[in-house]
Amino acid sequence: MLSPFLKSMLSGYDESCYRIAPSDFQEILRANGAMEETGRLDLSLPAASEISTRRVSLAIKAAAIQIPYDGMVVDLCCGTGYIARSLLAMQKVGSVIGIDLSGGQLNLLKRVVDKDAKMRGKLSVLQADTLRLPFADNCIDLIIGNSFLHHLPDVGVALTEIGRVIKPGGQFVVLHEPSLTATFFESFPWSLFKNIRIENYTDLWQFDPGDLRRLLEQAGFTEIKILKTGVFANTLFGAFSIVINKFWPRWDKAKLLLEHLKGSLSAFEYRFSLTKAPSLLIQATWPRTAA
Repeated sequence: MLSPFLKSMLSGYDESCYRIAPSDFQEILRANGAMEETGRLDLSLPAASEISTRRVSLAIKAAAIQIPYDGMVVDLCCGTGYIARSLLAMQKVGSVIGIDLSGGQLNLLKRVVDKDAKMRGKLSVLQADTLRLPFADNCIDLIIGNSFLHHLPDVGVALTEIGRVIKPGGQFVVLHEPSLTATFFESFPWSLFKNIRIENYTDLWQFDPGDLRRLLEQAGFTEIKILKTGVFANTLFGAFSIVINKFWPRWDKAKLLLEHLKGSLSAFEYRFSLTKAPSLLIQATWPRTAA
């Protein structure tokens, strides 16, 4: 589903295929390329970075995701390296490549890497478009990302391109994508009283799990698993996060505590995978070659 704001702004789109009209690609790519999350606490506070690592670790364990330590691992649309930095901190990988369209995001990540001797030489970055990945066919063991498919102007083409570069038997994992109920739960409880609108050129889609499965199958992936979470984490702690961010934006300790609680509860929720949950975790395998 496309955001109502973008429906009124774009020249054309196909919601069933999660595709924006090519005439609007440049505006979408320009917005994605301009993203720069300078205010992220995990870039500046060690405690925040530790909580981010714990959230990634809990999600990986809950979904039983296998990380190839010596394989070629790519954090796709890495932003400031939320996943890449966590995997290295967990010692799950020997090295990782971070790819993003935004030079600003990659510059922020480079600064963090340059200051951390444990990451230096193990995390490399590359500015590239997900629709045209700069890799040979069948060369990557794991492509992992967080919350990026919903930014892309053509999700089907992106999944086909991702499949092209993954080795036979390799994995594709996305730790979060917004479902059709994401806006409601992420804005809870204000969403009980008014319609929340997202008005930007980067948050394009909210996904139906069945549509995601269909797109992955059409791209050639197998062993597809989609887990759902976030109902309890958002309804119990979301209001506190909104209030703190609005009235006490510098109260870092409270923010960190809430992130810790939300991460723990979200990981617990995977075992229920409630239908209306706002967050989707995606796992899929590129078909193995015949024996």
